[in-house]
Amino acid sequence: MITRMVTAWIGLILCQLLIQGNFSQKVNVTELNRQFLLAFPKLQNPNIYLLIYTMTKEITVTVSLTNPGSFDHVMIAQLKVKRLKSIHYRLDKGNIPSPLKEYSHHRCLVLDSYHSFGVHVHMYDGTHSLSSFMAVPVQAFGRTYVVITHEMRSFYTVLAQRRTKVFVSLLIYPPHELVVDGALRPVGIHNWRTVELQNYQAFSLMKCAEKSLLSNISLTGSRIESIRPIGVISGSCSFIYFECKYLDILLTYPDMASEMLLPVKMFGQNFVIVYSHKRANNDSIIITTSESNTAAIFYSKNSTSKLSLKHSRINKFRLSKPECYVVSNKPVAIYYYATSICSDTPSEGGPSIMMIMPNELFYNVYVWVDPPEEEALCVISLVIPVTTSIEKVFWNGGSIPYVNKQVEKGVIMSNHFIVTLELWFNSTEASLEASFNFGCYFSGFNIGSFFQAAGFLYQDEKRYSPCGYFVHVDDDGKDNDCDNLVDEELRNGVDDDGDGLIDEDTYKVSDCDKAGRWAKGCLQACSDFCFSKCDKYNGTCSSCVNGRTNPQNFCLDECPKYTYGKNCKGNCSEKCNGRDCIERSQGQCLPLDITSTQVPVITEKLSMASKLPATTPLTVTTQTPETVAVFNTTVIPVTYTTMLPHGEKTEPKQDSKFITIGVVILTPILIGVLGSICLNIIGKRRRSSKTASE
Repeated sequence: MITRMVTAWIGLILCQLLIQGNFSQKVNVTELNRQFLLAFPKLQNPNIYLLIYTMTKEITVTVSLTNPGSFDHVMIAQLKVKRLKSIHYRLDKGNIPSPLKEYSHHRCLVLDSYHSFGVHVHMYDGTHSLSSFMAVPVQAFGRTYVVITHEMRSFYTVLAQRRTKVFVSLLIYPPHELVVDGALRPVGIHNWRTVELQNYQAFSLMKCAEKSLLSNISLTGSRIESIRPIGVISGSCSFIYFECKYLDILLTYPDMASEMLLPVKMFGQNFVIVYSHKRANNDSIIITTSESNTAAIFYSKNSTSKLSLKHSRINKFRLSKPECYVVSNKPVAIYYYATSICSDTPSEGGPSIMMIMPNELFYNVYVWVDPPEEEALCVISLVIPVTTSIEKVFWNGGSIPYVNKQVEKGVIMSNHFIVTLELWFNSTEASLEASFNFGCYFSGFNIGSFFQAAGFLYQDEKRYSPCGYFVHVDDDGKDNDCDNLVDEELRNGVDDDGDGLIDEDTYKVSDCDKAGRWAKGCLQACSDFCFSKCDKYNGTCSSCVNGRTNPQNFCLDECPKYTYGKNCKGNCSEKCNGRDCIERSQGQCLPLDITSTQVPVITEKLSMASKLPATTPLTVTTQTPETVAVFNTTVIPVTYTTMLPHGEKTEPKQDSKFITIGVVILTPILIGVLGSICLNIIGKRRRSSKTASE
């Protein structure tokens, strides 16, 4: 029975370890930008290029097709990618994950690596249609999105890494009937639909096919919300501007436009709107917000205008002064909305959709990969702080090889200026790098045109959040902890709102300036072995007291043998005539008159309870400075490792093994001596009795 119980416990522990190992591996692969999910609309003659780049010396990227509902993917390629040497990977048509119906679930493409990388997507439909966008990594997925499309052959695709339920508020104009699960259902303005997605599954609403009924609709303004983070791609499979005067121009050059959207959590409050100077006459912008009572102010060179925004409403207007700066009191999203230019040649551009990056998401490294099938005139727009210059931005490590440079410094109140560069590309990749954050956009003109933000490596700290972004101040009227409640906590060390957190809506960890304290609300005490202050975020020491070392481990490590004092720089051998010290703080030496009955057991007690993380291992060693012979017994130092729970005092355990060994050896000797004494006494008594009897 006991054997079975032990076996069961061992099996349970192994099972838990295996589960934990698998889970951590799956989580780690999605940290930073190590995993991407993609899917594409159903095109007539598709050519899909994945242009993969990295800032790491060399990585391996695995490209697979998913089995919805499963974590087992079907690998189709493994690619070796070197630093700033992009891989142009063309998907076979049989491996392009696309919906089979207008409204359907389908599989998706997954790209994995154990190192950070980025992906540009270039979609061709035939030879006259091109769309380009930067893929958003799984770690930057969000729960809420606002869709943007053109007014013709629109689509959106939802990508789920984990099983979730998605709520779609369809804003379709004009209202019409949609085939949903094989049946015609009326849809129109703000009709809600609920869609369930399995692990690694995609879902699309697509009006791309030539036989689609009422394909000339817009999905702009549709709202997608999910229980778990998702990714969203939206756009139009084919579009052309309807105000062209000549019918042959209208029918000859349709083009795609698509964008992988940023979630609401990455909306911003400061924007510099750039444009392509060859396209400005027919372009416009769309601005939307997810909060009520939002105001946005547009600053251009010669005018200032204020716009009041309502929750989830779409505001679209033509750019009479396309170069401007936008400030809002609450987070918003701004989309650049380009339409086909009325021209008898497509070289001057076609439709495109692009999200304007908030200044809060500016980065200092960008990577650009040109479309692989044609040479194009590429216009690069850089948004640079006025405190620096274009000469401090490096192209592949050197100066920028521009053909024409226009420096615009007239953007009012933006603290940025825009630099426009024109270059001819032919399957070229390039990196732009600076010691400061800046914005970067690329637009291209030829058979197919595009306009997009350049690729950059997302980081968690680059995410912009409308809540939690502010400096925490008591009674500041802001939702500092992102729980949709405002100022619900008092600075009293009590969980006032019952959410398991204490004082989370009052002040940040950075506000903890009390000596000897750390963590949110200064609730943790620094280790007693810290010499002065400790890190207010993780409690590690800045330096250690005498006799202690390793400040990153809370100074729990004692100085090594034959060392003592500050930073363990004291030399015991010199101080103690070749012998070790008996303590590490002051370097006290072992007395020379020790007899065989003196057994020095040196232990150092923790004077107070150190406030350490509950999982911090504390190693305490009981030791003697030298090996001392006692009753032919050797003193054996023993090391104990224990876990310190918060607020508990832990004292080193005394090593008594040498006593046990001594007793074991001494006991037979004592028994023998006592036995001999007893025998002598008995012998004497017998002799005395014998003498008396005689």
